Amino acid sequence: TDVTARSTTSAPAVVTVTNAAPTSLSINAPADSATVTGTVAITATATDDNAVTQVEFFADAVSIGVDTNGLDGWSVNWDTSALADLSTHSLTAVASDAAAQTGNSAAVSVTVSNLAPTVSITAPDGLTPVAPSATTTISATAGDDNAVTQVEFFVDDGVTTTLVGVDTDGLDGWSVNWDTSAVASPTTYSLTAVASDAAQSTTSAAVSVTVQP
Repeated sequence: TDVTARSTTSAPAVVTVTNAAPTSLSINAPADSATVTGTVAITATATDDNAVTQVEFFADAVSIGVDTNGLDGWSVNWDTSALADLSTHSLTAVASDAAAQTGNSAAVSVTVSNLAPTVSITAPDGLTPVAPSATTTISATAGDDNAVTQVEFFVDDGVTTTLVGVDTDGLDGWSVNWDTSAVASPTTYSLTAVASDAAQSTTSAAVSVTVQP
């Protein structure tokens, strides 16, 4: 309107209002009904007609972390080490967009398995002396409610603890060969084994063996 009371109407402007909450949010890993151990990466995919600004992750409705940068995917690490072994937990995620609207994922149920491995040396038995200038097989049994990933074998002469070897394939049993040709004799050694799973490790009881002619 001008001073003469004449007016003009502008051409219409078309605007689109987008107020939809994030349209897709799902947890990719771990899978539903999975067994997890140690520190677990929880990942999710989220899409929105505006832009997803963050994804917050929850375990049993308690926040375990927020990812505000989805360039490498949406994820957080969840430390399960303090949780009861064989306990079941519900994982969910909440995505937020630029309009401050949120969308919720479906829940994923996982079981925590954090029992430490068991391990014991089976040979040599400590009763029979080990001959020098020979190769002696050190064997062990190891078990875990999840999976044993490796067993390390150590020899201690009372001064120095030496790694003899590592077995990462227990299909034929856990063992390494110990070359006694370079060790002093007669000398008593303490043998131990350390079994590891994806999160923890356990050291066996020591077996005392004597190397002598």
